[in-house]
Amino acid sequence: RGILTLVSRKQPGGVLPRRRSCSGSPAPTAATVVSERDACAACSGGRIPQRRPSLSKTHPLTPMPATMRLATAAWLVAAVVLILAGGSFLFTAQTQRQDSQGLLTLGILGIALGALTAFYALRLRRGKRSSRETLTTLGLIAGVPLLFRGPSLIALGALLLACAVLLWLPQSTRFYATTDPRVRRRRLTGRR
Repeated sequence: RGILTLVSRKQPGGVLPRRRSCSGSPAPTAATVVSERDACAACSGGRIPQRRPSLSKTHPLTPMPATMRLATAAWLVAAVVLILAGGSFLFTAQTQRQDSQGLLTLGILGIALGALTAFYALRLRRGKRSSRETLTTLGLIAGVPLLFRGPSLIALGALLLACAVLLWLPQSTRFYATTDPRVRRRRLTGRR
């Protein structure tokens, strides 16, 4: 949007089209490239029109419900726990010589999942539907197996599954319906 390009094209019959500039007067017909600021200043007598601020998808009038605030905080806690667990696995891999390769892999995986979780948890505040779907997938894929891996990991698995459930409560669904509505595809039929 920083550059306004005015290109003249001849219509059939050799007549140049009459374009209008931002102030309503006829725009120049020669092919020129000018910055939008200069074009507006030139056609409006030196004053530069102010742009209206565009509304973002999460407009201040759309408050985040309590379930979404709780889900965001819970996912950030889960991300910190995943990063700490990954760091613990890395520390244990340095001290033990026996299973160091497996612990090193688990540590790197835990830190990567924690960073990914934190990234998408922060995107939840913007009302991005893709963040909800990604975190739900992550919570199910990582949470269900952790429930069966011993008493120390049951808490982490339960936390991930609880976080995923918070994203699909009715208040959360209404929040996503207003901030990031899903575009419905029209059925292709023979009629128009």
